[in-house]
Amino acid sequence: MNEPVQKAVMEARNYYAYLIEKEEISGKIALVLNGLSHENGYSISCKAREHAKDEIMNLFTGMVSEKARWRKYPEEKPTDYGTYWVYRKGCKKAHKETWNNTGWAYNNNDITHWRHLPENPKD
Repeated sequence: MNEPVQKAVMEARNYYAYLIEKEEISGKIALVLNGLSHENGYSISCKAREHAKDEIMNLFTGMVSEKARWRKYPEEKPTDYGTYWVYRKGCKKAHKETWNNTGWAYNNNDITHWRHLPENPKD
């Protein structure tokens, strides 16, 4: 990878937590790539910009989809004690719930799906 592309990848990695939470990956990547301009000491062609965008998207796509995907409960259960996002079929509602390593703290029989919470932004 050439220097502007490496810089774009590094800056995009810095946005990772924010991107996961806001699910604005392509928009933020565009901002990073647009920042690689003459005033910042870089010149990047449209073709190189598109290549960099594709490379960055490839880095994040797998991570985002795995963290964000809904898992069917009870077929798949969390492995760690903690708070997760759950979906309750009976009331058609999604909310946070605590997994205590043996089941959900509340509404265990109504929960049909769960997923990881997004990471908090890092300032």
